[in-house]
Amino acid sequence: MDPPPGESSSNLITAIDHDAFPSLGDDADKSAKSKNASWTARVISDVTQPFLDLLLWLNRLREAFGTPFVASVAVAYGISQGIAETLGSVTQKYYWKDDMKVQPSELQAYAAIAELPWDVKPIYGLTTDSFAIAGYHRQPYIALAGLLGTVCWWWVALDKSLGVLSALLVLCGTNVAIALPDVVIDASIAVRSRSHPKLAGDLQGLGWSSFALGGLLGYSISGSAVEYLKPRGTFGLLSLSSLTLFVASWWFPDQRVEPRQGDQETGVARLWRSIRLLATTAADPVLWKPALYIYAMQAICPDVSDAKFFWYTDTSGVGPGFSETFVGAIYTVGYAGMLVGVAVYNRYLKDFTYRRVFLYAQLLLAFIGMLDLLLVTRVSLRLGIPDHIFVLGDEAVSRAFKRLCMMPVYVLAARIVPPGIEGTLFALLMSVSNFGAHSGSWLGAWLLCALGVSKSDFSRLWLAVLIRNASRLLPIAFLFLVPDDLQCGNKRESREPDRQMPVEPDASSPLLQRRTSKDFAEADLV
Repeated sequence: MDPPPGESSSNLITAIDHDAFPSLGDDADKSAKSKNASWTARVISDVTQPFLDLLLWLNRLREAFGTPFVASVAVAYGISQGIAETLGSVTQKYYWKDDMKVQPSELQAYAAIAELPWDVKPIYGLTTDSFAIAGYHRQPYIALAGLLGTVCWWWVALDKSLGVLSALLVLCGTNVAIALPDVVIDASIAVRSRSHPKLAGDLQGLGWSSFALGGLLGYSISGSAVEYLKPRGTFGLLSLSSLTLFVASWWFPDQRVEPRQGDQETGVARLWRSIRLLATTAADPVLWKPALYIYAMQAICPDVSDAKFFWYTDTSGVGPGFSETFVGAIYTVGYAGMLVGVAVYNRYLKDFTYRRVFLYAQLLLAFIGMLDLLLVTRVSLRLGIPDHIFVLGDEAVSRAFKRLCMMPVYVLAARIVPPGIEGTLFALLMSVSNFGAHSGSWLGAWLLCALGVSKSDFSRLWLAVLIRNASRLLPIAFLFLVPDDLQCGNKRESREPDRQMPVEPDASSPLLQRRTSKDFAEADLV
């Protein structure tokens, strides 16, 4: 049959299709719409699911431990330590450089002195365990730390007549205000982890994720804060972190401890007994040998990072003359690189032996340090790489490898501590690590002074960087102090079986007080 005049065959077929099978086109449209709706729902689910998981996770912690405790952990790690420590470190560099007019070597030395409160963390733990304030061992110390930090931050912000010694004392106070609650919250987390073992990892995750997010935020705003508020104004802003901690301390769950009948031991006697027990335990070669390596690996490597900071910000034409905002971006990228280093370690290096991973880490760190040499000698510019791009890449890679070097330190420290006083002895090993880093800073200050590196003369900065890189190979000579065991092996498997730890693993030991009735009662509050 021929089509009507003026109408093509294709039009006729289309008409026949729609007349004979009217539902086919509608079904296709519905199918397409259904697929689009399904794709949209999946996208929305993928975007919102992490937030829902986060809320469910926080709610699970809240139900187990109570809102006050979860909030206190987030404030202590995220705001008081994460933001204040990172934002404060950048601000202090500019404060010493611009307000106090010091030289690079002096900044290197003063910054390490101001951070000395981190080297005595075991003293905080022993003090809070031995001396109660109005019957409480936790909450008053957190409140006092918040009050101390608020006063010290405002003092250094408002008092323009501070000399070097006075400024050092006040800045030491700010570090006490950060380190003390860190120890108290660590102890409280340990107690609750024992009462809720299935949520122990979640509690640690809450602390570390709060610290990581706070640190990233602190570095990201540091440059802009210093540029627009100047160092003193930023110190005033930092007082809010301590004030937040002070307010949060009033809701921190703590259990009042009443004196037990017949207990005649004073706080001083308990403290002295604890110190003797700790000293006896630390005298074991299985402990002091790795501790010596942890100290030496940083102490014998001069730190010249503050001289690099002066060079970064030099506007005379010798250095790149970075702005405060870009310097903040450098440290932000470096912090992100540190987090990447943690992930790389957990993925690829945690199954190596200690000696092997320390060996590789030191070799890589010495090699990566040569990037700084390319930068300060301006070879990077001759290669056509702009300073801004090269510095960001250098900082990210360097911080990642530095973290790779430090991760086995934490694993080793956690492994070699004996049962019964894990918290105090681990804090001692971390203090040894901190003191090693500060010793490296003082050695770097001496090196910069000896080479004549100043804020107006960077001609020998390249030599300081080269010496630093070469010194990073020296810790390899001390690897015999580290057990040649797998990091994932059995705890303390290298110990001789016939040796006994000089520890009293009973509830009467004052070092174990946080394990006895007082803290289990505290855990019952939540």
